[in-house]
Amino acid sequence: PWVRRGRRFVQIRVAAPDVRQLQTCKPLSWSTYTFERTGNVIHYAQTVGAAAGVNPGSVNWTGDELVAFKLHLPSRIIYHNVKRLEDGSNGDIDRGNILTWEQRFKDRRAGVPIAMDVRMDSESILYRTLWLFAGAFTAAVTLLIILIWLTMRRAKGKALPGQATQT
Repeated sequence: PWVRRGRRFVQIRVAAPDVRQLQTCKPLSWSTYTFERTGNVIHYAQTVGAAAGVNPGSVNWTGDELVAFKLHLPSRIIYHNVKRLEDGSNGDIDRGNILTWEQRFKDRRAGVPIAMDVRMDSESILYRTLWLFAGAFTAAVTLLIILIWLTMRRAKGKALPGQATQT
C-alpha cells in the first residue's frame, strides 16, 4: 500500500517466466492471457474477468473508486485499446511505454470484463536508447577530432609573434 496526493493505493507486482501460465495460479485465474510473436511484432492480450465475488464485509466504499491495471512494456507501442471512461477520467499512456486501463469499482465488482490488447515492437527501448547514445557519442568525438584538426592546420600556416614562417 502507498499514498499519493491523499489517495490510497494498493499495488501488486508479479514476475513470471511465462505470462501465459499465470491463469494456472489461483489468485490470477480470473484472467486469460495471450502472448504471441509474429515477425517483429509482439501481441499481448489479457481479459480480466469477474473477480471472486466474495463480500468484503463492512467497508467504506462507494463504488466510484478506480481500479487500474498498468502494463510497463519494454518496447515501442504500435497499437493499444485504452479508452476514456464516460466521466472524463481515463486510461492512458505514460512515458510512451506504460499503459493504464481503468474501471470503476462498481463495474469491477459486477464482473464487467476489461479487455487489454497491445501490440509492440520486438526490439526493446533499451536497445534503441543504447544505439542513440552510441551514435551521439560517436558524432561528438568526430566533431571534436575535426575541430582539433582544423585548429592544427590553421596553426601551421600562421607564425607565432617573434618566429619566422617556414617556406
